[in-house]
Amino acid sequence: LRAMLKDGGPVPHAPFAGFEVLSPAREFKNRHASILLALEAVCEAMAAAEAAA
Repeated sequence: LRAMLKDGGPVPHAPFAGFEVLSPAREFKNRHASILLALEAVCEAMAAAEAAA
C-alpha cells in the first residue's frame, strides 16, 4: 500500500486488491500518513504479539 501511494506502484495483489479504492489518494500526499496509520498499527501489534509468544 505504501508503494502504491507514495511511489506510484501497482495495487497490491489479493487479498489486498480492495485497496484499489485508495488509488485516487495518490494525489493527496498530505493524507498518506493517515491512510497508512491503521495498517501500520496492525503490523506493529502483530509483531509485538509474535515477540511476546
